[in-house]
Amino acid sequence: MDYIYHEKQEGSLCAVHCLNALLQGCYFSAVDLATIARQMDCLEQQRMAEMGTNTAEYQSFFKEGSNNMDDSGMFSIQVVSVALEVWGLTLTPFTSTVAPTARLAREDPTSGCAYICNMKEHWFTIRKIGNQWFNLNSLLAFPELLSNTYVSLFLAQLQKQGYCIYIVEGSLPQCEADTILKTMNVTQKIKPPLLSELQECSQTRQELDDDLAAAMAASLAQAEDASTAPPEGEHSELENALQLSLTEHLTRVPNHRTPLEGDLEKALRLSLAGSGGAEGAEPGGDAGSPDEETRQLQAALELSLLQPSTSALNNDQGSSDQQETLDATALREKRLAYFKNKPSPDES
Repeated sequence: MDYIYHEKQEGSLCAVHCLNALLQGCYFSAVDLATIARQMDCLEQQRMAEMGTNTAEYQSFFKEGSNNMDDSGMFSIQVVSVALEVWGLTLTPFTSTVAPTARLAREDPTSGCAYICNMKEHWFTIRKIGNQWFNLNSLLAFPELLSNTYVSLFLAQLQKQGYCIYIVEGSLPQCEADTILKTMNVTQKIKPPLLSELQECSQTRQELDDDLAAAMAASLAQAEDASTAPPEGEHSELENALQLSLTEHLTRVPNHRTPLEGDLEKALRLSLAGSGGAEGAEPGGDAGSPDEETRQLQAALELSLLQPSTSALNNDQGSSDQQETLDATALREKRLAYFKNKPSPDES
């Protein structure tokens, strides 16, 4: 249906759209109809002035302003009729009891060539193009195909809704769509939607697009934050490990140590840490070599650390051989005796 001329609604210029749809071309503009309306206002004012400018009727007419157009672009039936007279066309009310064309149209609406419908400020055209009828309402997204049967029902429905229907009499100008559709019939599977419905769908789609864009932006921001943040639970696991280590240390080491025992334990642990590299040395050195002496010292120190831990563990279990464990004083004496008997490097 691309060859059918169809204007979509702009502002309140439905009268302009109605006339151009009827003539199947851009023949009128808002300026053209406004010019006709001003000419008609001048003629009406002159007729009223003939009866006297001081009369109440003239003063009321002058205050009311134009009855043929308003600032929104609405035009009266008189303006539409005058505009069609240029093309040799006239308008006859569908309900007329005088005009024979009106009676014939009511009996068979398809006997005419076109209808102009008006309710309040809206105008639109129903016209026969080729061998088919079309609703050329400017509020529709595209022309609506009407069957011959539905034309009668559609006009009756419009009358119930309060529309005034006018029969277009005369010969319409030739148009390309009329020539094409006289040789072929068209079909329409989809009913044209109202422009207002399309606007609502477009607005809803835009809102959905905005919501989707906002959700994606929030998701990306959350992903970036997650990539820079430490793994979940890392802090709590570290805290648990430190707490467990401290608990085990306090469990193994008695709380009644003297300051000297605490210092000695620190020194022994430092000694073990410093001699850790000697464990990886290859065996086979001399007994009096520095590496051998280091291993002997390490063994003695480890033994001294294990003994108080074993004593504390047996004490908790209530073992019967607790009496045989060396006390702190004997442990110090044993350590001093070991270091006293150990030859110095100069003597060896």
